[in-house]
Amino acid sequence: MKVLYSIIRGLKGSSYIFLFQSLSILLALALSALVARWGGVTAKGQFDLFTLWCSLVQDIGFLGLGSGLLAVYTIKKVKMSEIHGTGIFLSLLMGGFVALVGFLLRPLWLPLFSGISPLYLYLVLILSPLLFYRLVWINLALGIGKARWIHLYSFILNLLAVIILFILYSNFKFELKWALYFFLGTLILGAPFYFYHLQSTDHCRPRVSLQVGQKAFRNGIVIYFGFAFNILHFKIDQFMINSVLGTEALSFYALAARLGEGLFLIENAVVATYWAQIINPGSHLNTKLFWKVSFLQGAINLCAVAALYILGPWIMISFWGPEFSASYPAFCWLLPGIFIWSFSKLFANLLTYKFNFSWAVSLFTGLGLLLNLGLNYLMLYKFNQGIQGVAIASSISYSITAMAIGIFAVIVLHRLK
Repeated sequence: MKVLYSIIRGLKGSSYIFLFQSLSILLALALSALVARWGGVTAKGQFDLFTLWCSLVQDIGFLGLGSGLLAVYTIKKVKMSEIHGTGIFLSLLMGGFVALVGFLLRPLWLPLFSGISPLYLYLVLILSPLLFYRLVWINLALGIGKARWIHLYSFILNLLAVIILFILYSNFKFELKWALYFFLGTLILGAPFYFYHLQSTDHCRPRVSLQVGQKAFRNGIVIYFGFAFNILHFKIDQFMINSVLGTEALSFYALAARLGEGLFLIENAVVATYWAQIINPGSHLNTKLFWKVSFLQGAINLCAVAALYILGPWIMISFWGPEFSASYPAFCWLLPGIFIWSFSKLFANLLTYKFNFSWAVSLFTGLGLLLNLGLNYLMLYKFNQGIQGVAIASSISYSITAMAIGIFAVIVLHRLK
């Protein structure tokens, strides 16, 4: 009865998060459709390359310090003022380091982004401290039970982007740079909000603590490999497509992947509501709640998959254009793997934040990345299967990796009873 009461009590928060996250993702897709409608397949492919670069810089360049700060806050019970101040310092430090290294090594990575002007990629490097600070805020907002603000703020920014760019594209000649500059501008506009939101948690002035920074690095570096492998696991196929098949093929595949990854919003909405309770150690209620939430998320996702299979062709043609019907076969192959992976994220988070088995998550994800690389190489270079073959390869690797993580988590839960 206590578990049932806990779920009912959290329904309002879960519905709130789900609503704004859903609207935010829909608006992001609308922005993508806007670029595709006015700029065509190639412009959308360039837009996808830009967002891919932002994701890599943010999630790989920060060395897992955002997750490390969250772990220090939840496990070590350090004051938010110290966590926040250290997060600001680390964002500036790592942002400067990543920008310097990125500029020095640009001959190595620029060829991978051949479809877009280097200027936009350089601007992302320059603004990387703000990318990292946003990542700090996202992690800490989750830790203090204010995840709804993450999705509300994202919704507001995406709504502004769609409205402003729609007006621009309706009255002037299409310019992709407007969308890219607006995205970079949101990083600058968001920083004061992030600061106020975290500072108001304990109403104390942020303080830098080298000890907290060291603990965050120790906790984060282990988690980092799992995150880095996870990001590359989901993005390496897009790199390979852009290199072998070109920007237009990437445009089709990225749409299939983005629509499929919409399943993650269900997992994020439900888990964000109950995560503070689930990771709280020493309570038998949390384990029961974990299983209830797991099966609830799985059931909802299953219904969502069925709806996406039915509505997928209509969505692609109606919003992106008839030429994007080429995305549907890849979309069909990606969905099963994304569904299984989404379900396993609950187990991965439990292993990482409650049972200190982040090394296992990193190991399985790293092996999955290698499997994905190998399968995609065969599909692209040996069998010439195009984006549909890449989707099959990626879906297989997602499924195998997710099942390995889930089985390991069940074994750990059984032994710790």
